[in-house]
Parts: sequence; structure tokens; C-alpha cells
Amino acid sequence: MDIQACEKSLYKVLETQFSIKIKKTIEQLELTVADALNISKGKPCFNLETFAYDDKNSSIEYSKTIFRGERAHFVIERNY
Repeated sequence: MDIQACEKSLYKVLETQFSIKIKKTIEQLELTVADALNISKGKPCFNLETFAYDDKNSSIEYSKTIFRGERAHFVIERNY
């Protein structure tokens, strides 16, 4: 697998090298409070979980990311 290609678009690599086409993603964004990230406990944070599925509805990817609340700005655009 080409690491540099994955850094540009993992989904494109999955499609071109493995014939796996992402059909949909489901993203859940939730406001939570900090217990890590080197910030004071109880400060606001965003918890973003992403699930990606192929055309057979098989789970292909899962990711979880936590963003500091006072430094977050989101723009999400998905084109498949």
C-alpha cells in the first residue's frame, strides 16, 4: 500500500487498489467534557466518531477524535 497516497485519500486507495468503494459515512458529533488532552478537567470538548461502510454495508473504517472545545471549527464535506 502506498503510504503517500493514503495520506491524500485513503478511500481512493481502497477503491483503486482493493476495489472497495465507500458508499456512506456516519459521523456523530457530541459535546463532552475533558479528561485528557492536557487541559483542565471539565473543559468543553467535541467527540467525533466516524463509521464508513462499503456498498455491501460492511464496516470499513472507524475513527474517534476529540477536539478541544475552545479551538474547534468544523467544515465537513463528503463526496463519494
